[in-house]
Amino acid sequence: MRDLTGCCTPYPNTFQIPSYIRVGGHVITVVRKQLDQNVFGTFDPETMEIAINPSSVASIEEETFWHEVVEVLNCLTEAGLEHKSIQSMGVFLHQIINSCYGE
Repeated sequence: MRDLTGCCTPYPNTFQIPSYIRVGGHVITVVRKQLDQNVFGTFDPETMEIAINPSSVASIEEETFWHEVVEVLNCLTEAGLEHKSIQSMGVFLHQIINSCYGE
């Protein structure tokens, strides 16, 4: 069985935003930190860091995480996705993952 320590809490509880993800040989750190007003999250390709603005609503933080994961994929693959496509994919990933965790 794989060691998921520091990554994800396994089913059947609830999804927990990980402290890092691995994508294409890169380790992307995930942090919660205060960002500018109306900015939910960012991905910095120079530091390989996803930053999520803390929220009182867990679902907003979770959706933001998945949005930023799509931003990572878009950046690393040079896909050139429009922001509306990134937003849509983030929303759908959030829903799919939550359905797997029984929410």
